[in-house]
Amino acid sequence: MGENMNRYMTLGQLGDGTFGSVVLGQRIDTGEKVAIKRDKMLSEPVIRNIMYQVLQGLAFMHKHGFFHRDMKPENLLCMGPDLIKIADFGLAREIRSRPPYTDYVSTRWYRAPEVLLRSTSYSSPIDIWAVGCIMAEVYTYRPLFPGSSEIDEIFKICSVLGTPDKRDWPEGHQLASAISFTFPQFSPTPLETLIPNASPEAIHLIRDMLLWNPSKRPTAQNAIRYSYFQVGQKLGGGNAGGAMGSQAASNAYIGQTGNVRRSNKWDDDDFKDVMGYILLSLTIRLPIICLSVCRRSTF
Repeated sequence: MGENMNRYMTLGQLGDGTFGSVVLGQRIDTGEKVAIKRDKMLSEPVIRNIMYQVLQGLAFMHKHGFFHRDMKPENLLCMGPDLIKIADFGLAREIRSRPPYTDYVSTRWYRAPEVLLRSTSYSSPIDIWAVGCIMAEVYTYRPLFPGSSEIDEIFKICSVLGTPDKRDWPEGHQLASAISFTFPQFSPTPLETLIPNASPEAIHLIRDMLLWNPSKRPTAQNAIRYSYFQVGQKLGGGNAGGAMGSQAASNAYIGQTGNVRRSNKWDDDDFKDVMGYILLSLTIRLPIICLSVCRRSTF
């Protein structure tokens, strides 16, 4: 039976069902436990709306001099049928603050290569890398780089992106040499084969957000201008179509030329609202929005 998944939180995985994994869930208002199975894949308009809001939020945050340092699906909260908010700012730092920064930030699967290689002078591009990982995962429901350790994480990245060219990212090779690490030799795997349900425009955006060299990744503000978002769809808290639900009163409309007709850009009150989640312990993985309750039972 399909229900509003904002009423539930996930407690753990029960097993694999015929059509996907089954997780243990709990209704927030009553405490009732249920079995939840993953429903159909999210449509691209839904994913586009999610990613637009995430990038819009990051653009505002970066503009105000902060970077998150722990972007991952668990830190994206579904606040309504169409509204995604960034949560958990416990690792956030000021962009203008002076290095060295700690080298243990962000969850491993979403950790940028410069951080994996122990850079202490990274900045906001690590958030963009994480968003690239998240975007790929939203399409497939599988992490793109599910490394079991930091070394394995780099191997997983190399197996998808190919070995970084020293001419393209000399700083990365210097970081690797400093910790006596040698990049494994891989040819790149086309992202189209790993994310077959993504459009060419989506692949283009993901690929650019996952560039080895952090200085070559797009800023959050520039990422919003990519052709992926220029499809005449209402974005930024309104109706994305498909499974995301009803239309909200205030949204952004991005036309073929990229002009914003009605804006839902974040203001200072929005920023304060999001910062209020710093101590929030409730985290729900993004795929919760496309789950359905399949049976009620006693656990």
